[in-house]
Amino acid sequence: MGTDVLKCRDISELSTDYSEGTLSTRRRLAVGLHLLMCRMCRTYLDQLAKTRRLLADRPLALVAGVEDRVIAAIPVAGIPVDGGGPLSQD
Repeated sequence: MGTDVLKCRDISELSTDYSEGTLSTRRRLAVGLHLLMCRMCRTYLDQLAKTRRLLADRPLALVAGVEDRVIAAIPVAGIPVDGGGPLSQD
């Protein structure tokens, strides 16, 4: 993703930032130019937006018992449950 015209692969990599509005003006314009020329990438971004809307409308719920099984499996995986791991607040 240099100064060249963006390719479809670039659009895929930039799609989240583009849809969240976090790209620089220059990069956003480059994505917009590509989208004007590429129906496949327009369709891809449209599907991405539809998927986000659907997921936002339907929060995911854990299946009964999954949380307990995950917590029970942590010691088996070798992850300390006493807070002494690399992410501890010590």
